[in-house]
Amino acid sequence: YMHDGRFATLEDVIEFYDKGGETNAQLDEELFPLKLSAEQKKDLVAFLKEGLSNPMDSPEYPMVEPPELPEARANRGNLFMKQGDWRQALADYMLIVDKPKFRLDVLQHMGFAWLNLGESERAVASFSTALEMDATLGQAYYHRAIARLHLKEYELARQDMQKAEACGEDVERLRALMEGGDRGKSRDSGR
Repeated sequence: YMHDGRFATLEDVIEFYDKGGETNAQLDEELFPLKLSAEQKKDLVAFLKEGLSNPMDSPEYPMVEPPELPEARANRGNLFMKQGDWRQALADYMLIVDKPKFRLDVLQHMGFAWLNLGESERAVASFSTALEMDATLGQAYYHRAIARLHLKEYELARQDMQKAEACGEDVERLRALMEGGDRGKSRDSGR
């Protein structure tokens, strides 16, 4: 089997694709591990060996849901974000954050979801990783500044606000939040 005859059995071929193929320069970024169960692999081998000679609704060929494509996960995560279901959005995004095509957007969305869940450290981590990939993301600086305010990292928040502004973001609301944070900091330090 395969173009070079490297596999002697269908089981070997299925194992190869179940692991996501073989890492190489030509590997399509959309190819991912299938994570089939032993039962699913057995059913697939039976189907491939016997072909379509039996009806699809036969008990010999149970219907198996195909794995979701990363695009579907991204779209579903985006829908959950719009609905404010931060945890469900994160559940979908975490499954595709390693896909290069989606990584930058997903990291920003994850940062925003973490921020809305009150997980400021995780929000900072997500935004920071996105900013390592693209230092021109004004919204990422803006939201990371808010997360840093929650963590009482006022100087880092101020630096992020300045970077957000340099990227063209309107930071007046953020500036007002920061002034409130600075007043709180001076009150706390006076105790």
